[in-house]
Amino acid sequence: MTRYQKKKKKRFIIWQVCSYLLIIGIMFWWLDNRWLSIFLSVIMIILYTAIVGRIIRKSKSTRNRRVRTTGTSGSKLNSDDTDSRRDPVRKPNIYLEYEPTDKVDVNLSGQSEREKVERQAKEESEWQIHRQRVRDLIEKSQKEQIREKHEQLEQEVKKSSHWVDVSPQKEENPDSHNAKTEKQVLSEALFSKKEPISTEERFLRKEPVPTEKLVPNKECFSTREEVPTEGTERKELNPESSKINLEKKETYIRPSLAMLNPMKKKAVTECREKLDQQAELLEETLESFGVKAKVRNVTQGPAITRYELQPERGVKVSKVTNLSDDIALNMAAPSIRIEAPIPGKAAIGIEVPNSETSLVTFREIIERSGDKRSRALLPFAIGKNISGDSVIFDLTKAPHLLIAGATGSGKSVCINTLILSLLYSAEPEHVKLLLIDPKVVELNRYNGIPHLITPVISDPKKATASLKWAVQEMEDRYQEFASMGVRDIEGYHQKESKESMPYVMIIIDELADLMMVAAKEVEDTICRLAQKARAAGIHLVLATQRPSVDVITGLIKANIPSRIAFSVASQIDSRTILDMAGAEKLLGRGDMLFHPVGANKPMRIQGAFLEDDEVQKTVQYLKQFDVTNRFGESLEAEIEKKEELMDEEPGESEDVFQDALRIAFEHQQISISMLQRKLKMGFNRAARLIDEMEERGYVGPSEGTKPRKVITGSHSTKIE
Repeated sequence: MTRYQKKKKKRFIIWQVCSYLLIIGIMFWWLDNRWLSIFLSVIMIILYTAIVGRIIRKSKSTRNRRVRTTGTSGSKLNSDDTDSRRDPVRKPNIYLEYEPTDKVDVNLSGQSEREKVERQAKEESEWQIHRQRVRDLIEKSQKEQIREKHEQLEQEVKKSSHWVDVSPQKEENPDSHNAKTEKQVLSEALFSKKEPISTEERFLRKEPVPTEKLVPNKECFSTREEVPTEGTERKELNPESSKINLEKKETYIRPSLAMLNPMKKKAVTECREKLDQQAELLEETLESFGVKAKVRNVTQGPAITRYELQPERGVKVSKVTNLSDDIALNMAAPSIRIEAPIPGKAAIGIEVPNSETSLVTFREIIERSGDKRSRALLPFAIGKNISGDSVIFDLTKAPHLLIAGATGSGKSVCINTLILSLLYSAEPEHVKLLLIDPKVVELNRYNGIPHLITPVISDPKKATASLKWAVQEMEDRYQEFASMGVRDIEGYHQKESKESMPYVMIIIDELADLMMVAAKEVEDTICRLAQKARAAGIHLVLATQRPSVDVITGLIKANIPSRIAFSVASQIDSRTILDMAGAEKLLGRGDMLFHPVGANKPMRIQGAFLEDDEVQKTVQYLKQFDVTNRFGESLEAEIEKKEELMDEEPGESEDVFQDALRIAFEHQQISISMLQRKLKMGFNRAARLIDEMEERGYVGPSEGTKPRKVITGSHSTKIE
């Protein structure tokens, strides 16, 4: 260590000690507590030392890096070193091994400086030679790769199955024509960065092929025109032939299951040990309330797990059902449903929700129920039951279906599943759909498919007219059956001489909206169809999100035995749908109670899930088919006609007007509510009748909420 370095180190130590003393003095002056001052002083000294040491180390590393880069003499890099940095082969730093030490004297002699300069010049010359060799190797390898690539391309052109050689191989003189030879093409590819032109591009540009006359093969290029022979020009591709044919097809082909999204299998089954623990907890809970019972079996479904409980002799079933809230509390379940007893078993079923719900896809149900679906005339893929088995229901055995549930419980998805089940199983000649959607946005996507009798109906007045058309169609079919001597549509189909009579599915998405507009007409037509339309092949599917007695009346419930209940708000709504409690304890998101005709109790099912893009793909596929509609334009004309009759202007039917006038003279007063009760009509129609009476002079003007008085006179007694 030199004298200068020792002096510098001594000054640094003195400056550091002074800094420490200054920190201690500041801490004692600022704080009254001595021990706290000592503690903070130590912390400040440690932090100060660490910061100063880091700054010193950083400055040393920067100085060493500068020395390595510039060399001992501090000269800048020459132009060759700058070029070597841009070179893909990086030049190694030749000064990494040299570091200045304290033992080397600063004032070097001239001999030592000369030796260093000579050594550096020698290393530079060796590096220049090495760099030139590497550049030569890289250039050579690139040329070899380009040559191999074009040789491979030439072989592919000669052996390609897309081209056929129609002329014998001949040696051509390159000077005989202006076309470039193969050698010229390869030489240009070797010494230029441009990609060579492919043979197919040459054909499209009408350029001659370098080696031999090649023409397209008919088998491989079906969109091209006729194959040109020798002496003829090649024709360009026909752009119209490559377009997709968007015209309507007459032959119907059922949609493929590939249009549905693949099954996303998600393992949510709980381990057996956890199920056994839950079973033991259930037994202990019942025993704490004085109910002795044993869990005989545990069945895990997609959404719930059912524990089959067998009570001992002398234990009442009502005692177990009354403990539903206590069981849910002890098992930490949001809600449980008790089925007492399970049909066909001497056990009580306690249904507990799973921690995770397994997704049941529509494609999974369709693929795993091939035999059941093929046997059903109008199959409906509902979902999976508690045991995990697929449930397929034949709608011809329903014969009519009622679907009800709160908003967001899965009712609309169930309707879409029903429609797609028919589209994937039945042809347009076999089943026709009449879709009524007062909500406008739910079923409009099905417009244009060949199964529709008429476009989706959204107007409540048109919906009522279409239901009346269905009643008339039912009567016409019964007349046809009587003339043929058959009882129902199945017997009619056995007659080979007659044309096929399709089944008709009438699906109403929101019944409550129709009941608000014309309750009497809708209820009458629905009841007539529900009573007699089964044998005629006409089936009803009614859906509503307001399961109240003014929507689902007793007359409708009596004629529609098959019902599906989704999650509802109260036990009253559950009784309105199923005539029993239970739907208020469902989980939602497709969890349903299905009560088919003839069953004593409903079965719990996890409904199939259907995504919007799956429906969209299927509808887009079906729109390309143009199948002749048996009903033609007669249905739309009849709907328009009945709609006009329902929406008559102030010139009402004379018979109805005479009935209203007779009621007015019998009571010597008249009001809108009286006409609604007596003649069973809507508010608007009753108001129009009273306005017409006032115009003709039979009743007086309005007096607020009081009934209108009848005007006595000679003209008022003329009632036909």
